Amino acid sequence: MKNKLIILIGSSGFLGKNIKKEFSNKILCPSKKELNLKIFKSVFNFLNKFKKYKELKIINCACHVGNVHYGSKFPADIIYDNTIMSLNLYKACSLINKKITIINPFANCSYPKNTSIQKEQEWLDGSPHHSVLSYGSYKRFLYALSKAFYSQNNINSINWMFGGGYGPGASMNENKEHALNGMILRMIKAKKMNEKEFIVWGSGQPIREWVYIRDMAKILKRSINISNQIYPINFGQKKGYSIKQTAKIIKSELKYRGKLVFDKSKQDGDLKKVLENKTFKKMFPKFKFTSLKSGVSDTIKYYQKKLISNF
Repeated sequence: MKNKLIILIGSSGFLGKNIKKEFSNKILCPSKKELNLKIFKSVFNFLNKFKKYKELKIINCACHVGNVHYGSKFPADIIYDNTIMSLNLYKACSLINKKITIINPFANCSYPKNTSIQKEQEWLDGSPHHSVLSYGSYKRFLYALSKAFYSQNNINSINWMFGGGYGPGASMNENKEHALNGMILRMIKAKKMNEKEFIVWGSGQPIREWVYIRDMAKILKRSINISNQIYPINFGQKKGYSIKQTAKIIKSELKYRGKLVFDKSKQDGDLKKVLENKTFKKMFPKFKFTSLKSGVSDTIKYYQKKLISNF
């Protein structure tokens, strides 16, 4: 559309890289030097350049995040950085006084602890698990923030709820990467070193709904045609895998012959996180999800290529 501009914030991150590919570069991706979300003046000055556009769509993928162990170590940094970045973005948008829509990815760790099936109408019915309290609480704050700025300033928001993301494009730091990518990367290294055992962090019992990163990118791209969706909608298949099952799939796709050993001294996190998907199926009945086996295979190839290029 001639008078519409799509801006992707956080294009250098895991999800951002995949969204950028989905748009085939037909999207504005500011660098960290051009836009520093932690500084209000930087956010306002950047967005104010685009007053000529009648409509702005902002896909907001900038986030301070890590796995359960990282989040337990740096909870204050996570909640402070993410909160200040979101406040600056919404406040700047309200002062520009244009038709603006902000598209936000939410994480299902923000659901209440001890929930078997995560239903949208029960999202706020209890506290998130203590292992992800900082990040999960921030996402709930982001919902309240988007609701408040719509009510007072008419800033639209589109909020999606995702399971554990994995796939190509992630970093090479297994200690900060999300559970599935981190496990894939560590097992590739174990195979390369001919290790006879692979240590899985935790008991292997928790069940997770994994979502392929390129599927996430596809639905966020389609979101530019939605006008307003403040209460987060689950993007899910209502299908979960235990950490143990997931490790076995990685082992099979990688053809790793070592033994899986579970380190129960590592924190497990919540027991089960599987998303109800009735609303999503009504909205996008023909959407096809990538199978876990296929997604794991693609991720293995990505990491193997990255490891070769690093030597």
